[in-house]
Amino acid sequence: MSMNCRTISSFVVPWTLNCGWKNADQAVDYVKKMKIKQHNEEEIEKYMKGLTTGGNAEILLSEIIGEQCFKPSRTITSYFNIDVNEELKIVAFPEALTANNETVVMVDTFATAEHLKRRRQTVDEMEIKLLATMAVCRARKGIYLLMNVKGKIEMEFDEERWMLILDGVKNWAACIEFT
Repeated sequence: MSMNCRTISSFVVPWTLNCGWKNADQAVDYVKKMKIKQHNEEEIEKYMKGLTTGGNAEILLSEIIGEQCFKPSRTITSYFNIDVNEELKIVAFPEALTANNETVVMVDTFATAEHLKRRRQTVDEMEIKLLATMAVCRARKGIYLLMNVKGKIEMEFDEERWMLILDGVKNWAACIEFT
């Protein structure tokens, strides 16, 4: 069954918490309308099997992280999303996933040493983006690659921290009037 709903990307989640270079008021501008078809667990397994056997290998990222990973299609939002409330879902667009969703890979080609020095993009903001992407994709591990500074953040999924973040997003969403 397909449904039209409002979505925010995992990339926007920190801003809803006033973390990063945008604030909660500005985050509202990033709410999108999207048609999402809900899938059951069997369909999700079929999607992941097709992802890992359908010639979707992401060679450069596989070399960087030392593990074979695959580039998901934009339809991933139909398979993986999190309800914030009746009107809003969190979706994610990771650059790559490893087999069985073990690891998600995010790539940042924007942050430079100057951005990081000026604190325009904090480590906390990047960790929240990564944790939100991990939650949406049901991954146990996440890697956030900073391509311009040749750095990376790696983390294991932290359920307790994620629940605090999700509560913050729910509080933010409760204050929005969707038109």
